[in-house]
Order: sequence, then structure tokens, then C-alpha cells
Amino acid sequence: MASSRAVFTSLTGDYEKLNEFGVDAPDGVDRICFTDDPMLTSSTWRVIHVPLALPSDPMRSQRVVKIVGHPELDGYSETLYVDNSVRLTVSPNEVLDNWLEHADLAIPRHSFRETVAAEFTEIRAAELETYARIDEQREHYEAEAPQVLSQRPYWNGMIARRPSAPDVRATMDLWMMHVLRYSRRDQLSINFAIAATGIEAAQIPIDNYSSPFHEWPIRNHRKTGSQMAWRSRELEVYDRLERVTEERDQLQANLDEVRSSTSWRVTAPLRGLSDFLRPPTR
Repeated sequence: MASSRAVFTSLTGDYEKLNEFGVDAPDGVDRICFTDDPMLTSSTWRVIHVPLALPSDPMRSQRVVKIVGHPELDGYSETLYVDNSVRLTVSPNEVLDNWLEHADLAIPRHSFRETVAAEFTEIRAAELETYARIDEQREHYEAEAPQVLSQRPYWNGMIARRPSAPDVRATMDLWMMHVLRYSRRDQLSINFAIAATGIEAAQIPIDNYSSPFHEWPIRNHRKTGSQMAWRSRELEVYDRLERVTEERDQLQANLDEVRSSTSWRVTAPLRGLSDFLRPPTR
């Protein structure tokens, strides 16, 4: 492969339009956009069309490329992921040289959220995930790694890494597993994955909105407001269904407990006699 570095993005589900690459990329850095849109073209990105890993879940399908990569990236020694809404203001080489100087994985810290616990609260309040799923994830983290919830979260709009490093691969695999198992909001699980694998990740102290390296958010026909109102209704229905299911299961458990009790067995003949003496209904 001619280049050892790549900057890449992933765009799925017709959520927004592609932003063209904003700065000149020098020789030695390939620019790749992975997308499920077979009609997408670009004058600044090399577009690679990939099917959704999960056809019914474009968001998690986007996370698959973002977190664990794609075979097309296997030959690169260093990669820089950027969200489509992030615009670089310097060469990717400058970012990679700076961020990976002392680490194989580097991600900006969240500049306006103090703790992972606060991020859970914010995601729940904004109804960006079902209550049952996000509450379960938080409960599991409280039981398994409570220190993670008090850490400052990462902002995953940009990720620099050496993808072939074993500890990087292990961290990305575990992170992806949690995104599949729990919330699709990947900022909730990256701290847990880093803590679990023990990787020495660099937390880059930049303002998420604007830094010497980037600007964010650069939105391009993003579907918001009434166009995304279906998502809020979906979450509401999903939560109602989960609550009804939990209530049903609890009632069944209570009924099973009553039926297995001694008093229920002792009074069985009386219930049978009552049924026998009850007049037939017309």
C-alpha cells in the first residue's frame, strides 16, 4: 500500500449529507468515506460502498466502521477517524503526529461534561436511548466498575489510533461489544472499555466545538426536528412495552409463588367444591 496513514469517516442511513474534506491532504494520507449509499460520490474522499452490518440499525452499523474499522483499513499503520460533522482545520498528519506521540490510542476528552454519570443523565433526559436499556447499562457499570462513572467522558468525534496494536484491537472489540449489548451512544461505554483493557489512552484536552485541529458541528442537511420525531415516538412505545412486559413478568412470578404455597395446596378442595356449587351462567 502506498500510504501508511488514512483519515476516514462513515456515513450511513441517509441521516445527513457528506461534508467534503476541508483541508489539503498531503501525499501519504488517504481519505476514505465508507457509506451504504450506492449513489454517493465525492471530489475529496475515496468513497467505498459497504452494506449495513445490521440492516435494521444504521446507527450501530455506522459504529461498526467507526470502532472496529473495515478490511480496507487493515494495511494502514495509523488512522484518524472523524465524524462527518467534524471539519479538520489542519493536515491529518499534524493531528496524528501530535496525538499519537506517546500513545497508540488518542481521543479528545469531553470538554463540557464532567463525568460519565452526567453523560448517562443527559442522554436519558434527552430521550436519546430507551430508559430500560440505559438504566441497565448504568446499573451494570455501578456494580462492575463504579470508578468509571466518575471519570471525565471522551468525545468520540475524532479518534487517532494505531489499529494493529494488540491493546488497541482489544479495546475496540470490547467497546463494540458494549455498543451492541447496551446503548448505541458510544460515549457511554468507551471509558469502561479503556479501563477494562488497561490501555494507556491519551485523552486530548481540546474544546469539542473548536480547537487548533478542528471545527464542530458542521451539519449538512441533517435530519432533525419533525423529520426525526418518529424516533421520540419509537422510544416512547418501546419503553411502554418494556414496562408492560416487566409488570406481566412480576405478576406471573407472584402468581407462581402463591400457587406453590402450602395454603394454596391445602385450600384446593374448597376451591373445587366452590366451582361445583356455583350455578351455571346463561
